This record gives sequence, structure tokens and C-alpha cells, in this order.
Amino acid sequence: MTALQPSTITFTRELKLQPEFLSFLESIMFQTPKVWLPLAVIACYAIAWASSTDKPNIFLVLIDDQGHNERSSSNPEFRTPTMDKLASEGVILDQMYTQPSCTMSRAALLSGRSPHTMGIENAFDAHDNRSLPLNTKTVAQYLKIRGYQTYMIGKWHLGMCSRSMTPTRRGFDSFSGCLHGNSDHFFKFPQNPWDFWTNETLDRSVRKQYDTEVLTQRAIDVIKKHKESGTDEPMFVYLAYKAIHSPIKVPAYLSNRCSHIKNTLIRDRCGTMAGVDDGIKNITDTLERLGYMDQPLMLMVMSDNGGAAPEGASNWPLRGKKATPFEGGTRVPAFMYSKHCCLILHGLTRV
Repeated sequence: MTALQPSTITFTRELKLQPEFLSFLESIMFQTPKVWLPLAVIACYAIAWASSTDKPNIFLVLIDDQGHNERSSSNPEFRTPTMDKLASEGVILDQMYTQPSCTMSRAALLSGRSPHTMGIENAFDAHDNRSLPLNTKTVAQYLKIRGYQTYMIGKWHLGMCSRSMTPTRRGFDSFSGCLHGNSDHFFKFPQNPWDFWTNETLDRSVRKQYDTEVLTQRAIDVIKKHKESGTDEPMFVYLAYKAIHSPIKVPAYLSNRCSHIKNTLIRDRCGTMAGVDDGIKNITDTLERLGYMDQPLMLMVMSDNGGAAPEGASNWPLRGKKATPFEGGTRVPAFMYSKHCCLILHGLTRV
């Protein structure tokens, strides 16, 4: 982790931690690893106390199987200008580690627990009867206790064989997306049962539409609906794109943006990421237009695991790929962005 700069951390309640205290805290945390976690928890409580009168809106974007080198900031062949700009103006999470595959990573992300402690050691298949344990609370359930309205859009992949396993029974006020999600990107489901839902009802209105565009629009609709409701409650939006998971299929207009790449598979991966970047731009433009960017808001964008090498992914310079314990399977691109944050770390741009 990058060392904290000798500057002041300011909370919304004008609580200030002076440089000498920061240096002391840093020396304890990093020279005495055993006390790092308790101090981190204490710091989180301090932040929560300092900002409790103005809860931030939270927008979490999860990209599926993005390789470590599949962004234009590290690979000029790719086209991700929006994510690069937001990352450069926010905090780049350069040491972000996840689980090596879809279900394990999502289980850890939403529960805060190691998936191995919940009996989840591989990805659920389309006919799996397992789920994120029903007695395990999700972050959505905890946030609802704190007064948040919670929305999920996209790929669930944490259990689907009974309604009790699905998002609207696990803390989300609404859900629009796929319960399994590993399927064609144009919602055709040629060999699998139809899998696109609005809450707990099958939704066939999206047939043959491109999933990244559909999920982006559903996220924008949620933001607009939340604004129009006039509620004072903050929102937690979890958007889990199906891109860039195999099979790699993308509309021609996106693939054509990457016509400089000769290899058709890598060209389509580049086009897929360009589509995700467009989606994030449209979402952040909507947040800006509706005034959410001028309120406390945290945006986090990350991949669920490393890229799948047989599908043309690049995790360079890391060793390994998705479904392996090496860094190529577990160290992922990620960043956090906030236009106005309750906790300002001056000079801290990469951790």
C-alpha cells in the first residue's frame, strides 16, 4: 500500500487527524500486522461516525472476467477512456485481490466472508442446488438496516433453485437481470431455459437485445426512479455486467472501434470493454445530471476475477488466469471515485 502523505484527513464533522497521529497509526498498522485488522475496523467506525448525518449513495459496478491488461491505461489497444478518467481522478486499487472465479468472488463480495467458510469452492452451474447460505446476511441487508434503498441489476450467480435464494429475498428491493448469467450476450438462450428476470417474474422483453446496453439502461432507470420518488433515503446500486464473460459476442459498431486489432477474438474483447465503458459513462452522466455527483457518492468499479486466457484475455504481466490462484486469476483492475468524499486522503491516489 502507498504510504500516507503527511497531510490532514478531514471528516464532514470537521474531525481532523493530524499528520503525527497518521504516522503513528501507519507505523502500528504496517509494522505490527496482528493489529492491522482491529485498527482498520476502528478507523471504519470513526469514518461512519463522522459522516453519519449524510450517508453516501453507493454504486458498485462489477465487470465479469476482465483481464488485468484490458484497459487503455495499461493497454493502448483497448478503448476505456471513461474508466481511465474516473480512475485517474479517484483512487486506483492497484492491489485489489478477489477469488479466482465467479460465484466465489461474488459470495465474498456480498457477504464479507471467505467463500470456503460457506462451502463455496467453485462456480455454480445452471442446475446447481447450492446458494449463498440463507443464514448469511448480504451487504444489501445490512445497508437496509441503515436506511438504504437497495437495487441490483445484472448477473446474480449465487443460487437460483428456489426463490429464497434470489436477490429480492436477500436484501435487494428490486432486481433486473440473470440469476445464472453464463449465456449468450444477446439474450437468446439457445440451449438453456430463459434467464432474465424483473424481480421474481420472467422478463422476455429483452429478447435479442445486447445485454450490456440492457443492463446499463436498467441501471439508469433505477437511478431516475429513485430520484423521482423524492425519497431522502440513500441508494445502494449493485450493477453486475455479464461482459466480458464468454462467449465473446459484441455488436458490430463496438467491434469496429477496435478495427486496429487484427485478431478477431481480441478485437471483440476490446469492443466488449468499449461497450462497458460507454455504459459507465452513460450512468455517471445520469448521476451528474440528476445532481447525485454533488452529493456524497462512492462509485467503485472492479472485475470479479482475472481474465480467461482461452477466451483471449490478457492478464499481462501477471502469471496465471481465471480459476487459478495466481495473480492473473485473483489480482483485478479496480478503482474508487467520488467527486465529493466525506474522507479526503490528500495525495493518496493508488493503494
